Amino acid sequence: QMAARNNGSVIIMSSIAGVRGNKNIGLYGLSKAASAQLVRNLAVEWGPSNVSINSISPGVIDTAFAKPISAQQELAAKRIALT
Repeated sequence: QMAARNNGSVIIMSSIAGVRGNKNIGLYGLSKAASAQLVRNLAVEWGPSNVSINSISPGVIDTAFAKPISAQQELAAKRIALT
């Protein structure tokens, strides 16, 4: 519908985990890499129709999912430095 009306915006959440390998959250990283590639493909397909497609790829955010990292101060500092 956005492409048909020549106007729109899409934002998809990805992750820094989709850019770097990680032995602990491999499948999560694979899914986030796929979402980032989806954004690139949609940008090529829908961009000429004035539809903006963007991906946000944050690093570690202090959530329940990230507690194994954020609870360890040294590991959290290392992750933040790499982001």
